[in-house]
Amino acid sequence: MNLQVKELRLVENQLLLQWIKIEEEVGRSIVAKGDGEYIILVKGEVKTFTNWKDIPGSFENIIKFNPTPPPSPHSEEDHEYINTFDDKLHELMGREEE
Repeated sequence: MNLQVKELRLVENQLLLQWIKIEEEVGRSIVAKGDGEYIILVKGEVKTFTNWKDIPGSFENIIKFNPTPPPSPHSEEDHEYINTFDDKLHELMGREEE
């Protein structure tokens, strides 16, 4: 194999590694904090929300609380965010009306 072919393969491999890194970063940015599936009973009507920031300030009941975790592998920041899920659920439960 001549030197030019080896150099082209090296460049090809470097580009492939860069592409993989870009795909991983794009995948991470697709999931916004608070994204998930939240089914909430609001004024007697079942409503579905895709981000917890869109849930009204008061409602009757939480039917489903399913936040979307960041894609694996998880960074330390991802783990810190995932660890907030329980607190967020309890915060929302505090907004339930009797």
